[in-house]
Amino acid sequence: MEFGAVEVNNRDIIAAYLTTACIARSYRVESTRNTVDLWKELKLNIPLESNADLAATMLSLPMIIGTKDTETFDQTTYKSYHEQIEKTRIEMQESFPEDIDDAQIASAFIANASMSGVKGGDTRKKTIAHWKEVHESLSYEDPVDYLAAYLSPARIMDVREHPVDIYMIKDMQAGLKEELLKVLDDEAVESMKEVPSHGVLATCALAAAYIEISPKVERFRDIVNTWNELSHLAISPDAEYVIATVLMSGRIRDMDSMHLVQLGSLESQIATIVKLLRE
Repeated sequence: MEFGAVEVNNRDIIAAYLTTACIARSYRVESTRNTVDLWKELKLNIPLESNADLAATMLSLPMIIGTKDTETFDQTTYKSYHEQIEKTRIEMQESFPEDIDDAQIASAFIANASMSGVKGGDTRKKTIAHWKEVHESLSYEDPVDYLAAYLSPARIMDVREHPVDIYMIKDMQAGLKEELLKVLDDEAVESMKEVPSHGVLATCALAAAYIEISPKVERFRDIVNTWNELSHLAISPDAEYVIATVLMSGRIRDMDSMHLVQLGSLESQIATIVKLLRE
């Protein structure tokens, strides 16, 4: 496993995660081309690029996904999404006025998953408060901590009540880290000098989607083993493969599409998305 794989610019990756959430919550089953076209539209119409934008996008998804805007993608929709994300960024930076760091971004991904089933009330305020609690409670001392954090949504989505208790989230990170250290050899751990790349995080999203639609409750070992089977997809010389891997996670979750989840076929499906991205 090479953890220094290709990086993707924030504008592309923000549009990819936003697309994934849109199609996963839509009542329509999107085709591969529809998925790529939506990514291109979101990238064009929602110009978000900073680390703060990325964190704000993840924290905004529980509020903007599942609304009527999810069903009609047009300029009004894009404006609504952009405004919601901007409001979230302004509010979250009242607590963290400095540049948003990697730990805060990882915590935003967890808070997004944990708040995804919450209905009603001042959701933005609650989501930001939950994000701060996650950030202050979790350990980010080494890259394996980050990897465990990004795999946590796979278990979070198996928990019935949201938001998930902070002590349960801490246990998830600790349990996943323990299992990761059993799978990663010493050389891989030693090579992890920095936070895992967008490519590695994309395979975490793919594993989480695979596990989310599974009917059983997976153990930490199951989650890590699934991610390990998918981890070769993170090693790519091209940013398009990283984007395609994230988009594929949305395709899997779209209407619980179990027929898409044959591990042996994922690589060819991702290659098809890459081809459309390059058109």
